[in-house]
Amino acid sequence: MAREAQDEFALRSHTLAAAAWDEGKFDAEVM
Repeated sequence: MAREAQDEFALRSHTLAAAAWDEGKFDAEVM
């Protein structure tokens, strides 16, 4: 996997995780 593709994947993953956190989707998972 090329570095650019890795960077794009990481950015997308981080963005989706941040949105899920803001929406409270991890509330049951994190104490």
